[in-house]
Amino acid sequence: MKEYFLPIDSSKMRIRNLFTVDMENEEELQLSESEIDSIIELFCDTVLKDNFSQVSLIYFWLSCRDISSMAGHLLKVATKHLPSRYVASRIFIPSVAYHKERIGNREVVGFGLNGEPSYIDRTDFPMPAIRFKENSQEIITLREKEKDDWRKLTMDEKKALYRASFCQTFAEMKAPTGEWKSVLAVYQPMPESFSPERKAAQFQRMIDLRINPIEGLTSNYDYENNRWKD
Repeated sequence: MKEYFLPIDSSKMRIRNLFTVDMENEEELQLSESEIDSIIELFCDTVLKDNFSQVSLIYFWLSCRDISSMAGHLLKVATKHLPSRYVASRIFIPSVAYHKERIGNREVVGFGLNGEPSYIDRTDFPMPAIRFKENSQEIITLREKEKDDWRKLTMDEKKALYRASFCQTFAEMKAPTGEWKSVLAVYQPMPESFSPERKAAQFQRMIDLRINPIEGLTSNYDYENNRWKD
C-alpha cells in the first residue's frame, strides 16, 4: 500500500492548495493564455479561497459554477509533479462531473451524511450536503438581500430562503404520513382458523390432548370433573 500511495513531501504541499501555485511561471505550467486567465480569475475569488479551506477537494470543485471548463485546467496544475501511480489512485474529476450532472447548480454547503453530494430530509441528521433547490435568479437575489438586516426581509422571503435550502420543516418530517394504511391494505382477509368458533375448537383440542399438563395450560384443568380448577 505504501508503494502505491506515495507520500507527498513538504516541498510539494502546494499541490494540496492550488491557490499557492506560482501562476507567473507560464512556461512550466504549459497552459494557454486563456487557461491562465481562467485560473487567475478563480484565484482572485476570495469566497472560493475560503471555501477551499473549509471543504474537501471534490466539494470545492462542485462549488465552482463553471466546473466543466475549470476542472481540466486545475487538474493539470494539481497533478503536474505527482507520480503517475499517485495520480491514478486519486482521479476525482470524473466523479465530480458525474455529481455535477446530477445536482445541477445546487450549492454544496457541507459534507452531508456520508460525503455524497445528495439531499435527504432526516431528523437525526438535518444537515444535507446540498441545498434542496437549484439556484435561480430570484433565490440569488434573496441571498444577497439576506446578507443585510433580516428585519428588512418579509415573512414570504424568509420562507422562500428556507424552502430553497430545505424541502421540509421538522414539523413536516415528524407529521404522520398514513403510510401504514398502504401496508395494511395489501393484506388478504384473515384465514378461517382465526374465527371465534375455530379458535374455541383449537383450544378444546389442546385440552383433549393434555398439552403441557405439568406447568402449562392443562395443568389448571380438572379432568375428573371436566372443568377448570378453582
